[in-house]
Amino acid sequence: MEIILGLLLALLYIAIIWIVSTQQWRKELKRLLFWRKRKKQPLPDLALLRRGPNPPNHAEFHPTTKLSRQASASQAPLPNLGSLPRTALQNTDFGTLQASLEELAQAGWSTAQTTWSSGLQISPHELLAHHQPEQIIEQLLSHARWIAPQFNIPQMIPRVTIESMTWAAGQFEVDDEGWVTIRLSPRFFEDKPATLAILIHEVCHYILNNAGLRKEQTNENERLTDLCMFVCGFGPAFLNGYRRQPSQQDYRPGHRLGYLTDREYEFANQYVLELRASYQGQLKSAVEIKHNRLKRLLQGDDKAVKRVIAYERRQSPQKTDRELYEDAIARIENDRR
Repeated sequence: MEIILGLLLALLYIAIIWIVSTQQWRKELKRLLFWRKRKKQPLPDLALLRRGPNPPNHAEFHPTTKLSRQASASQAPLPNLGSLPRTALQNTDFGTLQASLEELAQAGWSTAQTTWSSGLQISPHELLAHHQPEQIIEQLLSHARWIAPQFNIPQMIPRVTIESMTWAAGQFEVDDEGWVTIRLSPRFFEDKPATLAILIHEVCHYILNNAGLRKEQTNENERLTDLCMFVCGFGPAFLNGYRRQPSQQDYRPGHRLGYLTDREYEFANQYVLELRASYQGQLKSAVEIKHNRLKRLLQGDDKAVKRVIAYERRQSPQKTDRELYEDAIARIENDRR
């Protein structure tokens, strides 16, 4: 009888230890015992990228927002994206951002209608359906090839490594042999939208680096990379995870990623949509592009263009206008070799 009673007491003791050790009970005990001492976590400033071994100073984290590392979470909350009225954006000077966005669009977007068949922006939910960083990067690059084909988006998927970094959330690196590595900090893995935002920024470093586009100043280059996200159609996915307010319910600190202010992000998102619509209204058809190329080959002689196309049409009456122009261009270029 004593043995049975001892076994029962032992089982009861094990059960109590197991219940108390579960995460939910720990949270409840912490809430009951320490609720008076608990304070809101500050909203840390986190840089997306920093080249070199030394951590950046505060100005290099957020040169425009001027958020303090010691700022209390009781400060005024960040404005909700989309809440900024259109007039507020119009009354703010975004001239430098506007010029940079136009330069990136001119460098990356095609002028042919055939490359504008898909929508500009990729859905965050579509990207978050993937579980591996390499899969997300592959889809980002694939989308960018449609949206900005003139960037000559690379085919190779960068190697992704997980490394503890106290001064950065992510890092883009190219070694002496040209191999590309994207490093991610593990502290954001519980927040998939934030991890996605980090990956998007690093992928844009990869795109711009491959296209030979960069600024001399590190901070200006980071801001250019942030703008590239919108030109490539990654804007909504980045905005979905680049910041979080601290949560009292699950004791998670907040974060803010990026090099632009909230108003600058809002402007970039809106202006790229308007710019895309404006470009689409001025697109040249594939036939028009071929026509202009043939005209240049024939020294600008419109009559010669008509004669050459008439000849090609007699040779291949079943072909489309685009195919006729392609045949004419190929014939002239081959004759000149």
